[in-house]
Amino acid sequence: MTQDPETGWTNLGTYRGMVMDERSMGANMMGKAKHGRLHMDKYLKSGTKMPAAAYCGCDMFHLVVGSTMVPAQQDEYGVIGAVMGSRLRYSPVTSRV
Repeated sequence: MTQDPETGWTNLGTYRGMVMDERSMGANMMGKAKHGRLHMDKYLKSGTKMPAAAYCGCDMFHLVVGSTMVPAQQDEYGVIGAVMGSRLRYSPVTSRV
């Protein structure tokens, strides 16, 4: 999960990750069309660190929607809620779903 520093839009994405050490993980967000990459570029330009969250063991709805090219600025949690038939409540990247 990443968040746009300008709009607050939360992105769910499916990225390849690699554990670097007990406190660090890398993620491959290099594709130009990846929304995580768009967020990362904004943080790099501003010179600030990008907060991000990774979770494992999610349900299939989160995995499928996170892997789908939902349009930029579209709330992916809204898409998940529509597929599940009920509204999801969540907090931004700094908190938990």
